[in-house]
Amino acid sequence: MEIIKIDDLQKLENYKGAWNEVLDKIDSDNIFLTYDFIATFLKYFDYKEIIILIIKDKSEIIGIAPLIKTDSETIEFIRNGHSYEPDFIIKRNKEEVIEAVIKYFIESENWKKIVLNDVNEVSSMLIKKAIKKTNLLITVQEGRISPIIKVDKSWNDYLNSRSKKNRHHIKQYLKNIENKDFSITNFRKSEEIGDGMDALVEVSKKSWQERNKSAISSSATLKGFYQELAKSSSKLDQVMISILFFKDSPISFMYYLMFKNKFYTLKWGYDEKYMTCSPGGILISNVFKDIFEKSKAETIDLLGEFDTFKKNWTDEGIRHKNITIYKQNLTNSLKVFAINHWNKIKDNRENNILFNFSWKIVNKLKKK
Repeated sequence: MEIIKIDDLQKLENYKGAWNEVLDKIDSDNIFLTYDFIATFLKYFDYKEIIILIIKDKSEIIGIAPLIKTDSETIEFIRNGHSYEPDFIIKRNKEEVIEAVIKYFIESENWKKIVLNDVNEVSSMLIKKAIKKTNLLITVQEGRISPIIKVDKSWNDYLNSRSKKNRHHIKQYLKNIENKDFSITNFRKSEEIGDGMDALVEVSKKSWQERNKSAISSSATLKGFYQELAKSSSKLDQVMISILFFKDSPISFMYYLMFKNKFYTLKWGYDEKYMTCSPGGILISNVFKDIFEKSKAETIDLLGEFDTFKKNWTDEGIRHKNITIYKQNLTNSLKVFAINHWNKIKDNRENNILFNFSWKIVNKLKKK
């Protein structure tokens, strides 16, 4: 196998067609692995170095490893709090391709650790298997559980699967939209997506996310990233911005992406001034109802982790693993031993002295 390293966006553009062709052939494809999403991410967010590996078998591209250096010592998948579901993009010979990538890093790059967080369970097993054939060290810890809604039944059957309390709230949200002062507008076409973003930013400035600097409106970086992503995705019919209006004022938004019958709820928010009328609940209930009744969706991925709000909508989730790979030396061996030991005892806290001692060691070692 031949491995080509891509270290800048201009070089990466030459592989746009091949990138999406490989992605189209894999089972674990998702919107966050598409060329357009990755290229937009790299344009706006901070990192030290691009390390995208193109893996060829003879002249055929069979795999892509979308990675970056986040500092001088750490290699990671291309991801952050605005990107999810990272993975290697491999259309065949997945085990051999991952082994080739690991071998490349052993021989060709300067690093202290490779952090592969939020990896699906299939890729996690293959990475572990590849590492066992080397003298590298590895820790594997439980990652987040990403909440999803399976769109495999009617809307009414889905409602009946929720608790009595949740059903009551959702029905009330749907009833509220009948109030003539409320209306929902969907922005999807290229020529209208700019108007949708303008309304979204107006709401975002008045949302609770603005206070903790996670709102789209809170920085030029986030605003630019989401605007450009919406613009490029609209050309492929892969984005929708839904806005809830009260009279003529936008008071809630949903920014979601669509890819191969999967919906991804990337961002949502509401104007806190209207919190008592539950604008977020009204908009989300109507959007989800439309997805069930009017689309060919198979899943709605709520992304991130379960929280109180997301638990109202689903009990199902996708499990992920957090993997860290280290080079072999005494310090790293002690670190890996401590972390793996911690994994075994953290769910059994009967021995509080051992638990507290291990907790302190693991956290000190993680910082090194």
